[in-house]
Amino acid sequence: MLRKIFLIITLTLSIQSKSFIQQKDKQLHIAASFLIATTIKNAYLNSGYSYKDATFYSFSGTMLLGLGKEILDEFDYGGFSIKDLGADLIGTSLAEIVNIRISF
Repeated sequence: MLRKIFLIITLTLSIQSKSFIQQKDKQLHIAASFLIATTIKNAYLNSGYSYKDATFYSFSGTMLLGLGKEILDEFDYGGFSIKDLGADLIGTSLAEIVNIRISF
C-alpha cells in the first residue's frame, strides 16, 4: 500500500510540468533525496530494524532534512520552495520504489 502511495505522489508531481524535472536544481534535490533515503533505509535495515520501520525512518528523516533545508533557504536566500520539497518527495519515493540494498 505504501509503495502505491509513493508511486501516485511521484507520478502526480512529475506530470505537473515537464520543465519541473528538467530544472538542474530539482534534479539535484531528487538525486540527493534518493541517496539520503537509500542510505538511511539501509543503515536501519542493517541495524536489525524491520522493513516497515526502516521505510518510515528513511522517508520521514529525508523529508525532514528537505524541510529543514527549505526553512534555511527562507532565511539565507529569501525563498522557501514547495517545488523543492516536491522534488525531495520524488527522490525519496524513487528510493522506496527501487529499494536498493547496500551492504555496509
